[in-house]
Amino acid sequence: METITFIVSLVAGILVLCSSPIHGIVIYFALLAWYPSYLTVTLGNVDFSVCRILIFVLFVKFCCMEDLRRQFKLSALDTCVIFSFVAQSIAAGITEPFNIIIPLHGAALLETVLPYFSVRLAVTHRKRYLSFLKSILLITAPLAIVGVYQCFSGHNLLVFFEAYYAWAQKIDKSAARFGLTRAYVTFSHSIMYGLFFAMLWPICFGISNNLKYNKHIFFLGISIMIAGMLSSMSSGPLLTAFLTTGFICLFRWRSHWKPIVTAVIFVCLLLEIISNRHFYDLVDYFTFSGATAWYRSRLIDIALFKGGMSGHWLVGYGYAEPGWGYLIDQRNYTDMVNHYILILSRYGIVGFLPFFLMLIMAIKSLIRAYKASIDESSQWLVWCISGALFGILGTFNSVSLFGQTATVFYMILGLCGAMPAVVRSAHKKLQRN
Repeated sequence: METITFIVSLVAGILVLCSSPIHGIVIYFALLAWYPSYLTVTLGNVDFSVCRILIFVLFVKFCCMEDLRRQFKLSALDTCVIFSFVAQSIAAGITEPFNIIIPLHGAALLETVLPYFSVRLAVTHRKRYLSFLKSILLITAPLAIVGVYQCFSGHNLLVFFEAYYAWAQKIDKSAARFGLTRAYVTFSHSIMYGLFFAMLWPICFGISNNLKYNKHIFFLGISIMIAGMLSSMSSGPLLTAFLTTGFICLFRWRSHWKPIVTAVIFVCLLLEIISNRHFYDLVDYFTFSGATAWYRSRLIDIALFKGGMSGHWLVGYGYAEPGWGYLIDQRNYTDMVNHYILILSRYGIVGFLPFFLMLIMAIKSLIRAYKASIDESSQWLVWCISGALFGILGTFNSVSLFGQTATVFYMILGLCGAMPAVVRSAHKKLQRN
């Protein structure tokens, strides 16, 4: 399968070099969705997936395009993305030998930082942004249909991928829920497959106020994406969808966002004071299993309040097993089902604070774009991607990202960083008209 992977990478690379910036991003996204990340080409001690090879080609091409370099201006979010990666690499370098860190963080560079900056370089105005969202709909809708089929039939139409690589045997194939199979298709876990759609459909929903024709086809596409999310039969995507939908529904009352945020904070504090459980234990209501919900809450308690990080607060445990599993429920490993705790345990405060600052800068970029919007369609675009980010950040308390979804997250951060430019381009168009 290495030969096929190499050929796919070669053909895709040629297409990217011959395509416009936005079409190059679309090609990359299509392979991210449809070609399993566990199929790789091995060079030395590093495994290169199709997307790792392709993003390098794409980024180098963008850097060589003078018009893209001229339009690009380094923002606070851009700086924080670089700073977060460097800080995590330094923290890992203190806890782990270089022969481990170099391939791991080299892969992370190709799967997080370069996709982020490629999106920032390519998406420079509203037309490209909307084109990218429409392409996401076209690419993901068929993938969702395959997932729905697997959910109801128990058969993966793309199962032939798994035969070529032993790692695919680790794919989650747990017992069915409610008599239905947990779909995963080209992903390494059903939760990641569901999150893929849960992260993207709200962003695509922003197109709805920018369409004049074929709205019924658009809403059909959104419905198919949601069906794909549900076919994973996983609670993490459901939590993301719940938080995102709640945020988007507040668009009508967006002028009252300050009292709404104040009320939410007050309710969380009130629950913390009067309840015998922490407010984050509410995750219980969004899971299919009380046992897994209890584990998620206990993980936070052990890590933050029961000495889990003791002696490792500064630079974390690195990639070593922290040994919290036995303290939680006597298992021999720690299932890091919390992205914030994952970052903290692996890189300590040195890696966590820059990561958290990066998230703050993404939110500030969206606030700046929203304040600069002078028409409702631009506000709606910003509001929908803000809802997606809100859902993802909330779900980080229940799920940690890896594989394709980690890359998608950084691409979404890239869109957050591009939103001020997208809004400005919309203003210029309105002024010309």
